[in-house]
Amino acid sequence: MTDKELGDIKKQISDDIEQTKIDINILDTNAKPIEVGCCLDHIARSDLQIDIEIKVKRLAELETKLNLLFATLKRVDQDDYGECITCGDIISTQRLQAMPQARECIECASFKK
Repeated sequence: MTDKELGDIKKQISDDIEQTKIDINILDTNAKPIEVGCCLDHIARSDLQIDIEIKVKRLAELETKLNLLFATLKRVDQDDYGECITCGDIISTQRLQAMPQARECIECASFKK
């Protein structure tokens, strides 16, 4: 992998981190619990509760993604970044550009499915 390709991947990861932080902030402000004295009827309250539960689940997924992106950004500078942890082959640049957090080549990742 060239230095430019590696730099592009780092930039992509950094951009993904920033966007994920924005998404987390938006969801976090919209996933607040319903107040006990809220004047909604039963159906509206149930709909709102379901919406909040979906947002809370999505928030957890985004926080997991953010942690993975931070870990990947640290790994990019290591000598073994881009090596498959299963077979030791080089992971294709195209795969790393599409999925910088990939730790396996496409063959090993496909084999596990």
